[in-house]
Amino acid sequence: KTPRRCTRLVVKGSFTHTDTAGANHFRFSGRLRGHTLAPGSYLLAAQPRNALGDRGKGASVSFRIL
Repeated sequence: KTPRRCTRLVVKGSFTHTDTAGANHFRFSGRLRGHTLAPGSYLLAAQPRNALGDRGKGASVSFRIL
């Protein structure tokens, strides 16, 4: 049986997105700080915060750049 490959997570950057109370969504362009992400597998992790700095329930999604 072939062992599974290791997964190394590296922080590539961060961004902010301002929304209103309730359900929201946004489209991620695949760019950070004006640069296109290189082809590969990525994990986008979102951590909501309100104006007071209180954190809500986070979410994550994996995606690939071809």
